[in-house]
Amino acid sequence: MSQNTHWNKDDIPKDVQERIATGIVKEKQDKRKRLSFRIEIDETPPSQNETNSWHWAKKAKEKKRWEQTIVNYGYIWKGDTNGYAKKVKITFMFPDMRRRDKDNYIAWKAIMDSLVKADIIKDDSVKDVEVTYDLQIGTGERKTIIEIEK
Repeated sequence: MSQNTHWNKDDIPKDVQERIATGIVKEKQDKRKRLSFRIEIDETPPSQNETNSWHWAKKAKEKKRWEQTIVNYGYIWKGDTNGYAKKVKITFMFPDMRRRDKDNYIAWKAIMDSLVKADIIKDDSVKDVEVTYDLQIGTGERKTIIEIEK
C-alpha cells in the first residue's frame, strides 16, 4: 500500500526543484509522459557486513538520509509521469577491483522502501514491481544507479 508523504518545498534542494519545473514544462509542451527515469547517487549503501555491527539508531539515521535523497527524486517522477513504475534496476558501482558479495548490498532495504515512500513504486512486493540488481567493480567511481521504468 502506498504511503503519502508530505514534504515541505523548502526541503527539496534547488537543483531538484529546477528539474521538477523543467519536467512539468516539458510535459505541457509535448503531452508525453515519461516512461523511464534514472537516479544517480554518488555513493553506495553500506554492506550488510558493515551494518550488522551498527547500533539501531545509526541504522535508522542512515536509512533516513538515503530516504530523503530518493524521495526528492520522487517529485521529478511525479512531475513527469502518472502511475507507478513496474521495473526497477539497481546498479552498485565500485572504483576498485575488490571482491564484493552482491547480496550484502541488496540487503540494504532502504532503497526499495524509499521508492515506495516517494510514490515511485506502489509496493516493493514481486507482484507490483520487477527488481533486478547489478554489481560492477573496477569502474573508477563509487555510485548507485537506480533505473526506473513504467
